Amino acid sequence: MKNYDCIFLDRDGTLNPDPGYINNISDFNFYDFTLPALKIMSERNNRFCIVTNQSGVSRGIISIENLKIINNYIWKEFNKN
Repeated sequence: MKNYDCIFLDRDGTLNPDPGYINNISDFNFYDFTLPALKIMSERNNRFCIVTNQSGVSRGIISIENLKIINNYIWKEFNKN
């Protein structure tokens, strides 16, 4: 794998299935390959950033608080692995 300064990964559909709006933590799950793949990237000194366009926030479908809960869960899972 080529080493990059930073790899930007879209959240929904790349790290997790995209069933539409994920408006609470019970709707979120990683693909089985996500955490092992990110671990390999990290071990090879590739930095990565997760980006996401959460239009559901501006539409009132998901609250900022629920989005923060989901983001914190993702962060904790990355740090555990």
